[in-house]
Amino acid sequence: IGDRTYIFAESFVVCLEENITEDLINKLVALNPLPVKFYFRDSAFNDDIDLKDYSIRELEALVAKNTGDDNNSYTVEFI
Repeated sequence: IGDRTYIFAESFVVCLEENITEDLINKLVALNPLPVKFYFRDSAFNDDIDLKDYSIRELEALVAKNTGDDNNSYTVEFI
């Protein structure tokens, strides 16, 4: 997916990229099976609030689509 994006046990995505792009988010959205947790470097968004908002909305929509109302264990977090 990226040079510094890692998937562990098909359950956790740790994205340590220096720059997050919409293309990278779209690749994450296409993952199958759906990981339960996504971790991003907050600084990788370079103060682009629109991109950060887009990322959260896309990943949360994916979680809702795949899990319905039972999505308590799925998270998108920033480190």
